[in-house]
Amino acid sequence: MPFRYAPTPWEFIKTHLQSSGENYVLNMLKAYNQELKSREESKGKKLKPCSYQTFSRYIWVLRKLGLIYMTRKEPVQERPELHDITGKTTMIAGAHRHFYALVTDKISDISWANPMRSLGYPKG
Repeated sequence: MPFRYAPTPWEFIKTHLQSSGENYVLNMLKAYNQELKSREESKGKKLKPCSYQTFSRYIWVLRKLGLIYMTRKEPVQERPELHDITGKTTMIAGAHRHFYALVTDKISDISWANPMRSLGYPKG
């Protein structure tokens, strides 16, 4: 499916997982925002980066539809991007990275066209 000016998160997640096999949410989000930034620079238009909360919701919708599945999870020791009030790096007790992959039988599923609509949300 050809992208418009920039890929939708759905299109990006699908093509990214097709090429990488599996990945975790934060890494996919960073890659998506980098893609937006590179398209922004080439086209000269400002694109708003996606937040972690929003991107996580996209993953949740795709998982709920059975288009992707969690392959594994691994513990996260330290998250350098999170700091406490004093500026020290914080540890998140019990935090895990969840890795996802495409469900191969559903790569051509019609739900990829509009996952939110497929889940029953009205067009917004």
